[in-house]
Amino acid sequence: MTAVDLDEMIKVAADRKELTEDLLRLEQLPQVALYYGLKLSYQKLAIIGPDGTVLGDESGRKIESPLIDDPVGWEFPRVDFAGLEGLVGDTVGCAEGETIGLTVNPWPVALEKSTIRPFHLLKGDNGLSVERVNEIEVGILRPTLEILTPFYRRVVRRKAFCCTSVVIVSPYSSERLGLVSDRAFGFREEDGKIITSVPVLALKGVSLWEPYKASWFLKNGVKTLICKPKYDVPLIKIVPDTVFPLKVVYEGKELKLDLLNLDDRPHLVNVVGAFRIRNAKLTYLTGEEESLLTEFDRVKFVMGRWKIVKLSLEIGKLIEAYLKKKSYLMK
Repeated sequence: MTAVDLDEMIKVAADRKELTEDLLRLEQLPQVALYYGLKLSYQKLAIIGPDGTVLGDESGRKIESPLIDDPVGWEFPRVDFAGLEGLVGDTVGCAEGETIGLTVNPWPVALEKSTIRPFHLLKGDNGLSVERVNEIEVGILRPTLEILTPFYRRVVRRKAFCCTSVVIVSPYSSERLGLVSDRAFGFREEDGKIITSVPVLALKGVSLWEPYKASWFLKNGVKTLICKPKYDVPLIKIVPDTVFPLKVVYEGKELKLDLLNLDDRPHLVNVVGAFRIRNAKLTYLTGEEESLLTEFDRVKFVMGRWKIVKLSLEIGKLIEAYLKKKSYLMK
C-alpha cells in the first residue's frame, strides 16, 4: 500500500506541462504547484485552494480545488535534517566519538507509554516501543473519518480508503480515536470495526493534533549522532503544534525551515532555539519576503490557514550560563 508520491506526480505533470488527473484531485493544488515550482497551462482557469492561493489566470473562470472530488491519501515526507550534527556542534556543543540517539520532534509527542520531549537525548527505550493492531472496535457504523492528504486534512465518510498514514475516527465512545503509522495504509470499515492493511498505533481519547504529531514522529523522530550534545536542551521548539516541518537544513550559520500550518485557522507561531537568532526572514511561496523582529532566542510570525512558508534564521551560539540554565530547567 502506498500513498500519493508527490515528487513523482510533479515530475509527470512537469514533463507533460499540463494538469494531470492526479493533480486535479488535490485540495491544495495551488500550494503544491507553487511549492514545487510547477509551470503548467491552466486554460483560462483561476484555481483557488482552501488557503486562498490562486493558481493560473486570475482573470479566468474561478474554480475551487479539488477539481475532481476523489481525495488522495498522503504520508508526511521524511525530513533529512541536513546538517544536524553541525547545528548541534555550533549551538550546544558535542563530544565526538560517541553515538547517541536524538529525537527531532519540535513539540511534545504523546505515544502509548510516554510523552516524547522535543529534541531529547535517548536513554534506553524511552517509551518508544508501541503496540500496533490491525483491527479496532469503534462501536458505530459509518463513522466520520478524517484523513491526511497532501498539505491538508480531509473529512470523509467512506467504508474504505487507500492510502493514508493518519485516520481520525470521531466519535469513539464520545472520544476521538487516531490510527497512526509511519507509512501509508489502507483501511475499511466493517460491522463497527476499522480494519487496516498494516498494523497501526491506536491512540484513544487524544487531542486532534496528537495522531498527526505521532505519525510525523514515527517517520522522522529519531536521528543518530556521532557525538553527544553537551546540554540536553531542545534545539528547536515550535508553538503551536499545528505547525509541521517539511524540510530542515543547516549550513554556514543559517538554519532554513519549510513549515506547514495544518490547521484551518491562522496562528501566531513561536519558534524558539537553543541558539541566538541574529536575523530572521520569512519567504512566502509567491516569492514575497518579510524581515522578522527577533527576540534573543526566538522569533514570532503569523501563519495563515493551511499555509506553507520558508523561514530562514541566521544564528549564533548562546552564552554557556544560559544553556546550563535551560538544561537544568528541562530536568
